[in-house]
Amino acid sequence: SGLLVIPAGAVEAPILLTLIEDGLFERDETLELSLTSTSVGTIGATQRHVLTLVEDGPAPAVSFGLPAGTVQEGGGALEMPLTLSGPAVMPLQVTVELPDTLGVGEFELVGPSVVTFPPGRTTAAVQVIAIDDPLDEAEEVGALRLAPVAPLLAGQQPRARIKIIDNDDPPAVTLSSDFSSTAESSSGVEGLVQLSAPSGREVRVTIDGSGSALFGSDWTVTPQEFVFAPGQTNAAFTIEPISDLLHEGNEEALLTVASTIQATVGDPSVLSLLIVDDDAPPVLSFETGSSARIEGGPAGTIRLVLDAASGLDAVATILEGGDADSGVDYQLSLPDGSPFVGSVTISAGTESLELTIVALDDVLDEADETVELVLQDAVGAALGGIAQHVITIQDDDEPPVLTITASAASLPEAGGVASIEFSLSSPSALPVTLGLDLLGEVLPGVDCVSLPDSISFAPFESLRVLTVQSIDDALYEGVETLDVVVTETTNAVLGLTN
Repeated sequence: SGLLVIPAGAVEAPILLTLIEDGLFERDETLELSLTSTSVGTIGATQRHVLTLVEDGPAPAVSFGLPAGTVQEGGGALEMPLTLSGPAVMPLQVTVELPDTLGVGEFELVGPSVVTFPPGRTTAAVQVIAIDDPLDEAEEVGALRLAPVAPLLAGQQPRARIKIIDNDDPPAVTLSSDFSSTAESSSGVEGLVQLSAPSGREVRVTIDGSGSALFGSDWTVTPQEFVFAPGQTNAAFTIEPISDLLHEGNEEALLTVASTIQATVGDPSVLSLLIVDDDAPPVLSFETGSSARIEGGPAGTIRLVLDAASGLDAVATILEGGDADSGVDYQLSLPDGSPFVGSVTISAGTESLELTIVALDDVLDEADETVELVLQDAVGAALGGIAQHVITIQDDDEPPVLTITASAASLPEAGGVASIEFSLSSPSALPVTLGLDLLGEVLPGVDCVSLPDSISFAPFESLRVLTVQSIDDALYEGVETLDVVVTETTNAVLGLTN
């Protein structure tokens, strides 16, 4: 009550203090007892007594309430609870640290890094957000670490694991080049494999070739495989034409994104490059200028040649001429046996083609005939050298045999008429001419009508008739004879008699 009584006869009296356990952590405290007045005597030298109350319990320890948490990049904040092992009567503080496990700027605290527990409070929280960026990244893991300020101690869980979930799409891969064409003999052109955005991952890309220009034969590209380090957005390649001596025409090389790892295929993913051919077209000609076939004989060949192989089909137009008739005197066919109809095709990669000719047999005696083949124009080749080939079809038929017959061996002078037939054993395609001599006592124009000195057969005509008509006169002459003699023949032979 603030009043101390020392009984009479005593020289001292105790003051009894009972310490109360409050369960709170607190600093050492002091209790000051001071003598302020006395009813007897005076106050001596020691007027004040200080009693120190020593805290004998352990200081509270701070821990994370959860061992780990997950935060979405660009999403909301993650709240991580903090707990004290017991209350305190004074404010306690802890610093939340971000060890540099992910690099600068990956995630950060919301609010101050020093957290204060008010007296009596045993819970608090700290908030974390993941900083949004445009990089496609794998899931990342960082940590929060507690650094308590004395007298606060570190608890059983002074660290918490933080996983960051990425929200960015992987970059798209495209191909580009400043060139749309290049000469076959050039050293090549450059292009780029590009990523639409930097990536936080290692990106791998493979490209491949196709097109009418054969990849690996007409052109190649180096390199074909690319490894993009994190942050890298483009890599160069070179398209290199492979020069050759083939006339091929212009061809297209197509470069395509074949595969990607940690990226998608963008647009454009195909790059087209026109490889301009610089080789002259091959020269097309007949191998020889002439040949001969026997009518009805074995087939022959007519060879067309290129002075070099070509990468393109060579198509040539050939004109047929001459006095031989196709389908009647001869037949031309292509290598596959189909009829020749005015043009030939020498396939790419080959250097020649053979036409087959058959001289058709007949029974006509005729002059040798010719077939004239003339190279008119060509696509995929130039004309040169021997541009014409003449085939002579040699006739194998004997000339027809001439037979002479008369309708009568004698005739009267008055009104007598007889006929002499000149017949050929077979028609001839050639004109046949007979030379005649008129012998004997009969005088043509006097004893009989005038008679010709020759007879002609038109082609394919096989019979001619000579009419002998007597002329009556008043003279007694006796029997007279007329001998009609074939003295010569053209394109025919005499039979048993002339």
